[in-house]
Amino acid sequence: MNTNTFNLLNTQLFKINFSLTSDQLEQFATYTSELLSYNAHTNLISREIKTAEDLMNRHILDSLSLLEFWDEFPLKNPRSLVDIGTGGGFPGLCLAIARPELEVVLIDSVGKKTEFLKSVVKTLNLTKRVQVEWGRIEEIGHERDFRETFDIVTSRAVSAMTTVSELGLPLLEKDGSLVTYKSRTGLSEEIESAQALIGQLGGGKATIHVPSLGNEENNHCLVFITKQKQTPPMFPRAWSKIKSKK
Repeated sequence: MNTNTFNLLNTQLFKINFSLTSDQLEQFATYTSELLSYNAHTNLISREIKTAEDLMNRHILDSLSLLEFWDEFPLKNPRSLVDIGTGGGFPGLCLAIARPELEVVLIDSVGKKTEFLKSVVKTLNLTKRVQVEWGRIEEIGHERDFRETFDIVTSRAVSAMTTVSELGLPLLEKDGSLVTYKSRTGLSEEIESAQALIGQLGGGKATIHVPSLGNEENNHCLVFITKQKQTPPMFPRAWSKIKSKK
């Protein structure tokens, strides 16, 4: 990552009254370099992304857009976050770098992605507070160490609201927040069709926040759902049931 990229990252973050230290910027530089190098031979993200600037504009800034709404969480000073379907670490690893008070778990079912993340987390010296888990979220959601444990669950470009809600809400403690990164296109209808299931899962009414960061086309947004009560033990269901939408 060159000097101009460093400056651009903090210039963008200044818009939301946030800034990164020189050490954090160096971590992003290392993360970017490692990801681009790995992606050259093993697909983690689109091969169209070839430069640090591309990566920052397409993934890092969007991942960090949640910082603009950090004070909106019902649980003040959140300390734990789990990122489901994390892929190359978006948004979970970006948020772990930006918020050093967080303990973060990154979950993905694709082994090549979790192997990369384990390597880069070690390189960034984040192993004490960032954990990488390989596995299916609908199964992990029933494990005692993960169920109803986290302050925040994030999901970026994983699936429809019904699916994300069923996978994410069981992981939250009461008053925790599910944050889904979505496109605004057709979102109101998507939320409306998911709201009954969200209620069954213990979630409240979904609210939409439109970030100013990394959102020049004004099409990206964040959907917040607060966990209001315990999720029934049957959720999340087996993937075949979730996929069938029955």
